[in-house]
Amino acid sequence: MLRRMREAFFVQGLDVARLDVQQEVGRQAGADADRARKHLADGRAHALLDRDYREAESLGVKGSPTMSLNQGRQTLYGNVGYRIIEANIQELLREPNPDHASWR
Repeated sequence: MLRRMREAFFVQGLDVARLDVQQEVGRQAGADADRARKHLADGRAHALLDRDYREAESLGVKGSPTMSLNQGRQTLYGNVGYRIIEANIQELLREPNPDHASWR
């Protein structure tokens, strides 16, 4: 469902903030529309979203997507190129000691 929603926004240019678009994307993904409506109506969906925001804040997440590496010592987020991601991961694989900075 999340992937389909992202494709609807980034590939198809749809306004995924609109409930009718969400419902159509969900229908195409095979989501249970009645269950989704119930969770929206009773506040459960909003409560879970709030919990996610609080958890993200506690983890220091500043954007999406976020990758936390080296036990949180390195954080990459947003529009980060694949070569930057690969360089960070390769360096961590070369020097996997979490007590050392990967740039040493």
